[in-house]
Parts: sequence; structure tokens; C-alpha cells
Amino acid sequence: KTLNNIIEINNRIDNPELNENVRELVDTSDKILDYVYEHETAASSLRKLVNYYLPTIEKLLTRYDEVEEQTVDKVVDSKKKVEDLIRTTNVAFRNQLNSLYDTDTLDINSEVKVLEKIFVNIKLMEKKFRIT
Repeated sequence: KTLNNIIEINNRIDNPELNENVRELVDTSDKILDYVYEHETAASSLRKLVNYYLPTIEKLLTRYDEVEEQTVDKVVDSKKKVEDLIRTTNVAFRNQLNSLYDTDTLDINSEVKVLEKIFVNIKLMEKKFRIT
């Protein structure tokens, strides 16, 4: 629901750079939530994403939308801070998504190395053709 609200708010805002950053944030959030759906053990570590970060972003974008046309210095400064925060949040969310897959990729890489060693040992593969 929160992501849908963020999308709706983003559609009302007339700032192409911010719009693109919000779309990226929503996309990354979707990927994180998909991962959590598939790996329930990760859910507890991502409670803040659902219960705090996304609702706070929704609130900030709502305020941005409400004052978007205003050109008072303080409002312009506040809008800039929201734009910067969305960019920063994108980086943080991408890092979070990558860290969710760290264990999976570590497992895959370990399995590949084990199989390579076995293949080399039983002479099904030469060392120079190892994948890693």
C-alpha cells in the first residue's frame, strides 16, 4: 500500500530527476520485499524498511507535492533536502538488496569452487580452465 501511495504521489510531482529516483527507489523496494517474501528469515531485519523508511518517504513526498509550486527560499531548501534524501535512500536500499544476496552468492561461489576442485582432481577439468 505504501509503495502504491509513493507511486501516486510521484506521478503528481513535476520533477523528472526526482521522479526517476523515486521510481528506482520503488523498484529496489519491490525487489527487497520479493526477497523477503521468498526468504522469510530475512523479514525481521527489514521491518524498519516497511514500518519506518517507506512511510517516512511517503510523508516527505506528500509534503514535497503540497509545496512543489512554492518558491520561498525555505521551501526550495526543504525540497532540495527531500531530493537529496531520495538519492541517498536509493544507495542505501541498493546496498541492502545486495547484502540480502551476499549469502546466496557466497553459497553459489563455494559450490562452484568445490565442484571445480573435484573435476580437477578426477581429471575432468584442467586447472587452467577453472571458472574462478
